Amino acid sequence: MRKNEQWNEEWFSHILRGYLQENPLSIEQLHLLFVDLAFPHIIERFLRKKLYAQMNLAEIQQFCNREALKTAFMLDEMKAHVY
Repeated sequence: MRKNEQWNEEWFSHILRGYLQENPLSIEQLHLLFVDLAFPHIIERFLRKKLYAQMNLAEIQQFCNREALKTAFMLDEMKAHVY
């Protein structure tokens, strides 16, 4: 998804299903996975490395929108898998 510079729920769900087939997680572990993936690691790196300095406003907005969609999806998935 990083290569295509877009968040894709379908791709993520497909990757996660494949992972879970090989490595089943408990509800607690799955909850923790979604919490970790919702944390803005990419935003933190984006700010720390000042990657925004190489981007125009439209690119920064696109980046932030993509991360917001990803975070909202992860939080929704976390809520859907309440234990």
